[in-house]
Amino acid sequence: MNLREWVWPQLEMPPDIRTAQVGASIRGDRGTIDAAVFDVANIDVLIEEARRLNDAENARRSGADTRASTYLAIVGVLAPVLFSLAPVAATTDGGWQQTTLSLVLLIAAGAYLMQCGIWCFRVLRVSRFARVDAMDLVQYGAETDPRPLLIRQLLNCVCYNRAGVNEKVTGIKMAHEFGLRALVTFVLAIMVRAAWNPIVVAVDAIAFP
Repeated sequence: MNLREWVWPQLEMPPDIRTAQVGASIRGDRGTIDAAVFDVANIDVLIEEARRLNDAENARRSGADTRASTYLAIVGVLAPVLFSLAPVAATTDGGWQQTTLSLVLLIAAGAYLMQCGIWCFRVLRVSRFARVDAMDLVQYGAETDPRPLLIRQLLNCVCYNRAGVNEKVTGIKMAHEFGLRALVTFVLAIMVRAAWNPIVVAVDAIAFP
């Protein structure tokens, strides 16, 4: 990771051709699923595995939303504290160097905190999500053996939802990166405020005994 990534993390988006390839691959996977023929002897095992995959995607989605809500609550708590410290930092008695450094750190912490909140809102925004619903089960009940249809529907849900869930997980990772940097710069600003004068006195005593 280079210095630019340490200062301001950025999400590298894949080129359009790669996005088109992924979309085509998903459509191909769904076509393969729709055309699949399942062995009756193993169909119960396949249903359990399809349910497990679908439940795993649901858990990833729910976990991302929960973490985004938690991060957003933390942002809501830290933002007022951060803004309340800005006037104090501007009136420090440690000279212009301390004032400048404190304000720079607080501004950076505010920018990181705001970006963390933006990524949390992106994760929590309403998005399409496929699932096996009540009317699907009613339709499958009319079949002699509904298990192959159920497997196909579950696997199609997994393929359809995976891209959106991956996007949510990526958003949480970005929110975490910005939240971590907001916390670090916030702590540094407090340390500058609290320890500046003792450090200056100690340095003067060492340099000019």
